[in-house]
Amino acid sequence: MEEKQLTIEEVLEKYGNIELYFSSYYKYSFTYTYKKDNLEIIGSYGGNSDDIYRYDVTPNKKVLVKFYKESLQHLTIVEDGKIVFNYSDY
Repeated sequence: MEEKQLTIEEVLEKYGNIELYFSSYYKYSFTYTYKKDNLEIIGSYGGNSDDIYRYDVTPNKKVLVKFYKESLQHLTIVEDGKIVFNYSDY
């Protein structure tokens, strides 16, 4: 039986204030990550060469999970080894 994933509203309530750190840039997409104990969050935004100039990206920059609500390209949250949220607009 497949477990029910969290909704975006539940994700923002539970994880919205966690700081993600810039980890990579590839093909117009900026990726940010967080990993501690049993929680891993991977998020990306961008993906469009016309839009990336709007993003302020610098080394060691932190963004909050709730930042992704408006510009979400991809967000995966893994807790205790299980995917509790997975979104992609690819």
